[in-house]
Amino acid sequence: MMHRCKGWLIVLAGVVLSVVVCSVILAENSLRIWRRPAPDPAVADRIAKPAGAGWRNVEITAADGVPLRGWFFVPRQPNGSAVILLHGVADSHQGVQGQAALLPERGFTVLTPDSRGHGVSGGSLITYGIVEAGDVHRWADWLLHQPGVQKLYGLGESLARLSSSNPCRSNRVFGPSSPNARSPLLKRWPSIG
Repeated sequence: MMHRCKGWLIVLAGVVLSVVVCSVILAENSLRIWRRPAPDPAVADRIAKPAGAGWRNVEITAADGVPLRGWFFVPRQPNGSAVILLHGVADSHQGVQGQAALLPERGFTVLTPDSRGHGVSGGSLITYGIVEAGDVHRWADWLLHQPGVQKLYGLGESLARLSSSNPCRSNRVFGPSSPNARSPLLKRWPSIG
């Protein structure tokens, strides 16, 4: 009988240890992006060329000192509107290149930033919108101070929705076709929309 209980205790300990190890691995992989490829400038060239747009690398500093980086495209004939294109989790600003390629041709100035912990931006933890919301506001402020930008729109994927909809701060940046287009962000910056 004692031998049988000892066997079950060993099995139970193995199961508990496996659950703990798997939980730690899952948590680490959901909070950090381990593979962060460098951006390819040839991709930016391919986005800018058809519209005759110019582009450059840009960088701002987050409230906590983390460097945030991305690409900034200015069309040959700007229409006064700018778009922030935000990528999803485990992606980079290169993940929105399809949308970025269409907008300069239509006169939109485009910013494709890497979220913290993604691509070439600094930071190592992903907070699923808790800290990223402030980063989106910093990018919006920066973009609205660029020459010729009078209106600002935002389009994004999963992380963008989380980053821009933090209920504690009423931060929302959505595309004009979204039901949330008239968001609190528009109240913060009346020239938007």
